[in-house]
Amino acid sequence: MPRLGHKKSRNGCRQCKARHVKCNESKPCSSCKRHGVPCSLVTWDGEGDGPEMGTLGATLGSSSAAGGAERRSASTSRSRSRSRRGSSSSSRVIEEYQNPTPPSTETYKEEESVTSPASSTDTYPFLTKFVHDKDATEQANWARDLELIHHWTTEACLSMCPRDDLRNLWTRIAPKAAMNHTYLMHQILTFSSLHIAHHDVSERDVYHALAIHHQDLAIRAIRPKLANITPENAPFLFATSTLVSMCVFGERALGAMRPQGADKEPLEDLLDAFALLQGMGGLFNMSFGQVIQSPFAPIVSPGNTIVPPQPIFATILERIPEAVSFIGAQSDIPEDIQRECLVQLLALRDVIQHNSQPTQDSREMRTLFFWPLHLKPIFSVWVRERRQPVLVLLAYYAVVLRAGESLKIEGGTPAYWFYTGWAERLINDVARYVDDTWRPVTQWQWDLIMGVVHQQQPQGQKRGYEQSFGGGDEDVKMVLS
Repeated sequence: MPRLGHKKSRNGCRQCKARHVKCNESKPCSSCKRHGVPCSLVTWDGEGDGPEMGTLGATLGSSSAAGGAERRSASTSRSRSRSRRGSSSSSRVIEEYQNPTPPSTETYKEEESVTSPASSTDTYPFLTKFVHDKDATEQANWARDLELIHHWTTEACLSMCPRDDLRNLWTRIAPKAAMNHTYLMHQILTFSSLHIAHHDVSERDVYHALAIHHQDLAIRAIRPKLANITPENAPFLFATSTLVSMCVFGERALGAMRPQGADKEPLEDLLDAFALLQGMGGLFNMSFGQVIQSPFAPIVSPGNTIVPPQPIFATILERIPEAVSFIGAQSDIPEDIQRECLVQLLALRDVIQHNSQPTQDSREMRTLFFWPLHLKPIFSVWVRERRQPVLVLLAYYAVVLRAGESLKIEGGTPAYWFYTGWAERLINDVARYVDDTWRPVTQWQWDLIMGVVHQQQPQGQKRGYEQSFGGGDEDVKMVLS
């Protein structure tokens, strides 16, 4: 059989000639497109009257790779348009790279490589040379995390910032510090997720799940650090623990909103929160000296601006002597329980009085955080045994929770959204277990909480924060009469 002839051509591109492979002479040729490099058929090669080099022109280089696979890269070079003809040629180069000529059906075995990062169907093959790791994978939730940190700085943390120094701390200092302390970063993302979940019902399940995810990671990261508290890490651990204390209320409140959460008793949720707050109290005692000298000092520092009074606190202080007298008059309760309940009622009075100082901001949250630090470990046992005088104490705590829920920021948004629903759930649980004998010292709490929770609240005073409770102090007294 005679040998088949073939048409020899000298019109192939310079890149194919340099590599001694056949060129199909498309513009650009299929080989150059496959490797993601400029083709001399559409860029000026410096010889003859060809088009000038466009902005995508580059010189070709090659280097060997592990395993014998060849990797080629092109270093880009800038060029200036020297004529109107050159300018139009440059535009044509860009157009051809964006809309390349369909590749030839002819294949060349010596050019095939299953490991090549560029494909013959790649619309933008010139991007290939900027890929450093073709096997790089994208973290699943990175876009969500960016959304959460943005939401934190623009919305979520602002609800707990009645002062400029606190606002600067949580929007600027804390996120920057979190870059080097992952437990703080995950706790910030937890708080942000919970904030969205509380305010966006349509996306509640998604962000609740994200909050649980980041909370798990935060706790996992902070545990080993708590075993080795140093002057260097104490402020960051304290800031994280502060957020954890808020998030535990917010997460349990969300859980109670779910159908499967209806069976969880609020008393058990509260005991879990108390245990966490007491753990935070230990950290507070150990790290206070370092925190007060750190950028996180505003968390524990008092303000210097007059804050509107909390009318519910005045009501609690008026009612505490009544409970002290009632519990002290009971002869059928163990002496240790009686004595401890009286001590804790007076401790609640002292905490409220301290936090009622004119310049004390965040007084509701401070009371909710610091009173449980006085409780002895046996207290949780008595709660689970449904001891009546102990339930009276929790009825008072429910009223403080109601005070926290009543605090509003400008626009009527709850400042302490993470307490939403807690007062009503807790007082209903107390009412379920309290005997008729103890109704005289628990009924007013139920009336106060339930009488307000189902009414539209008018706006109250405005001084950075808005405080509203029914129609004000007079309405509170009317409910209690």
